[in-house]
Amino acid sequence: MLRAAAGMVFVGALIMLVWASPLMGEPMWPHMLFAGVMSVWAPMHYWLLRRHDRVQRSVSPTTEEPAP
Repeated sequence: MLRAAAGMVFVGALIMLVWASPLMGEPMWPHMLFAGVMSVWAPMHYWLLRRHDRVQRSVSPTTEEPAP
């Protein structure tokens, strides 16, 4: 569920980048900065969530090694 939200944030950031860009008239720099940060943060967040899910699936209570 959170991975889907990260994907939607990325898509929204790309739309905001186009909307705030010079292609649409006068550029809105604060909006472009925010959208640029979000377009970097969202894929990184998605990757970390995917990695966390993979680690959670690979670790099970039956495969734990005893502590020395």
